[in-house]
Amino acid sequence: MNNFNCEHLIAMGRHIPTPFYLSLDKEQKEEVIRIESVLRIVPGKRLTGISNWRNQSVIVKLFFGPGHWKRNLLSDIRGINLLRQRHILTPEIFHHTATFDGKGAVLLMDYLQQGKNLLELVNEADSEDRKLALINLTVANIARCHGEGLWQNDIHLENFMLVDDRVYVLDGGDINAVDTEIGWQQASENLSLFFAQFPVDMDINIPALLEHYQSEGRNLSDSDLNGFAERVVAQRIKRLNRFEKKLFRSTTAYRSIHELNRFVIYDRQIHSDELGSFIDNPSSFINHDNLLKAGNASTVARVAFANQKFVLKRYNLKSFWRGFKYLFKTSRAHRSWLSASMLEMLGINTPHPYLIYEERAFWLLRRRAFFLSEDLDESNLLEKIENLGADTLPIEALVLAFKQLFETMNTYLISHGDMKASNFVYLRDRLYVLDLDAMQRYKSRKSFNKAFQKDLKRFMKNWHGSSFESQFATMIVNLQLKG
Repeated sequence: MNNFNCEHLIAMGRHIPTPFYLSLDKEQKEEVIRIESVLRIVPGKRLTGISNWRNQSVIVKLFFGPGHWKRNLLSDIRGINLLRQRHILTPEIFHHTATFDGKGAVLLMDYLQQGKNLLELVNEADSEDRKLALINLTVANIARCHGEGLWQNDIHLENFMLVDDRVYVLDGGDINAVDTEIGWQQASENLSLFFAQFPVDMDINIPALLEHYQSEGRNLSDSDLNGFAERVVAQRIKRLNRFEKKLFRSTTAYRSIHELNRFVIYDRQIHSDELGSFIDNPSSFINHDNLLKAGNASTVARVAFANQKFVLKRYNLKSFWRGFKYLFKTSRAHRSWLSASMLEMLGINTPHPYLIYEERAFWLLRRRAFFLSEDLDESNLLEKIENLGADTLPIEALVLAFKQLFETMNTYLISHGDMKASNFVYLRDRLYVLDLDAMQRYKSRKSFNKAFQKDLKRFMKNWHGSSFESQFATMIVNLQLKG
């Protein structure tokens, strides 16, 4: 059986086998607990797991980051005590102590077995009404925290748990406090950060959610509410900036492989033995039978492994000089991965990105690149127009879907770069955006407007001479491009 100490846990990084035994200090004697499973891990710093301690199931928070574990333990205890003192529901602390090797500490807490965190519940919600009801419960809890002078620095749904229709706050280490109700400046910053984690199409519900926030005893004036929507946008942009920095390294969601001759990032959802074979030679999965496109610039194929279908795009090097140029440039697969992840975070539909693979020389010099994404198995808009005729498209729904897409692009300064009809799919009442290797998010409104006008001009060419060209033209004229 695995017996680990803090040095072992640091050395193993993210890959800690369970179950394992850990020795705790019990009045200078040794007490051994068995960690049955790991729920969350920050490599080299801390983990959260499930154990059985003195005949009861508990949550174990283990802190072992060198130089930080004492401070992190005390911060968590302080936050939980503050929540309990101010009558905010949070799991009870049963015990805390050092590890027997003296290089870490554990916090043993009530395991709320009947509960689920709010992110799981929102994702599982079978209707928008259920989703909003769950968010309302969370907003009410946030309002009570604010009223008691408490707020979470990194507020998100995973830090809340619903048990018997009551919301618990989970992460004591993230709690800040003042002695009285926090001011609206701090409260609005915290609340806008919370709303910013949701897709853009949820913003329409913010006025109703703010009314629910006020129902917990906080009266807000019109001047308080002015500009709140802009705060949410600003917080969402900050989240995008932070999120993009994590996309090319190993995290809970992604695994990176950086070697002399290749750089790979993939979604851990598809981890399997078959994936290992794919990574060894992605080109071998492309053949004459599964080709969707065979071009000089790129090759596209429908591939399958581990009982799942994907679309694989290989970015080719058309010439020696083109290859030399791309040695030092960000690959198109890199940009596709970044753009698809950004769109998903904003709630814009796009085939889910699963993997990028860059052929490298000496770790840094780029050669060919591959991008693996979800297979929608659906004709694009151009194919539908050519095969069935433009008049067969659900025009009213399409105009609305493109309007919402363009408004989001306009707000977050995103240009697509190639607005051909073949780069859009309309499936199950949803518009999907494809071919993202030219997509860009701008910092300058002036530069964005120039690129976006080109996008819109190219987009309108798709409908030239069709019976509903005027409907798209009217929609675009009504877009409020800022100066």
